[in-house]
Amino acid sequence: MRIIKVILIFLSIFYLSFKPKDQMSLLFDKVEKNYTAKKYFSYKIVITATSEKKPNEILDTSDGLFLKKNQVTYQKVSDNETVEFNEFVFFSSAINKTVIINKKDKSTQFVSLKSLVKLLPEKQTIKENGDLLICELNAPKVYQTPYHKVEIAIDKKTNEIVYQKLFMVGKNKYKVKGKLVEVVNPIVKLSYKVAKKNEIFENNLIKQSNYFTESKGIFTLSSKYSKYKLL
Repeated sequence: MRIIKVILIFLSIFYLSFKPKDQMSLLFDKVEKNYTAKKYFSYKIVITATSEKKPNEILDTSDGLFLKKNQVTYQKVSDNETVEFNEFVFFSSAINKTVIINKKDKSTQFVSLKSLVKLLPEKQTIKENGDLLICELNAPKVYQTPYHKVEIAIDKKTNEIVYQKLFMVGKNKYKVKGKLVEVVNPIVKLSYKVAKKNEIFENNLIKQSNYFTESKGIFTLSSKYSKYKLL
């Protein structure tokens, strides 16, 4: 699956007394604080790709993970890894064989939601569907995001993400039945489920030395990433 920069989206309480944009901001703010306060969580992510013409026909599927433990946050979506340590943020791309290591900005959050309200301001709605809150955000006619619409479903009882859909713009290629198929405006869906706890596996994912070491501003990649290019 093509590398997709994904913004994780979480929601919480639904206020009817505010305008849609105010509702979104309040929901995002509430849930950002909720997940920031959590000391531990682990979600399995199932990523599927369909097309606008045939939304029920799955073209591609892959797995991912979203983990927070010991103040370290790990996320894998398709072939992209992002790990937020105390001082640094590590990004890797298995397809491009590249690594980026940045100094952590204390003012930013790993789960950033409220920026979506400004990025996709054209039409914003929040609807209730049983135990779910379905949130939809649309881009204006001129926009810079790789998607023109985002749909998010949140469990009202747990305030946890159930799925998010990214309505992409442009063409992507997917391997379908052994053949590469070009799809116009694909839809990428990410579904989240609580993952089974595995101490050894999780501890390896959040150990900084498994990715790189740092000395006086010089970074050295671990053996796992020795063939990657540090940008």
